[in-house]
Amino acid sequence: MRLLIDTHAVLWWLLDAGRLSRTARAFMGDPATRLYVSVVSGFEIETKRRLKQLDTGDWDPSTMPRWLESEGFLSLDLALEPALLAGRLPAHHNDPFDRLIIAQAMHEGIPVLTSDRAFHKYDVEVIW
Repeated sequence: MRLLIDTHAVLWWLLDAGRLSRTARAFMGDPATRLYVSVVSGFEIETKRRLKQLDTGDWDPSTMPRWLESEGFLSLDLALEPALLAGRLPAHHNDPFDRLIIAQAMHEGIPVLTSDRAFHKYDVEVIW
């Protein structure tokens, strides 16, 4: 199975796995699951840190590429098609980062691992 991991789930895996659901931990810990992290998550993390909306403690996000590789996560680049799709999505969710992740999941035809209930309003499979 392939899964696109929402930003908060990536951070919780890294910083506070106790916040992940039992289902999320099972999928993320299963070597048969191909876990993808959007490049949008990197942009979101650094943007929210700059705006003082996110505290990553001692963890330096510049280490994220190496950390993802060591955990077996795959990076999902943002292509033009899902970027355009994100702009056309209904405004059920006002977070532009999440709308891009939703559009990527729709474009790739893969579920999103997220606790964000707003994702259910879109035509995307949500696992939590």
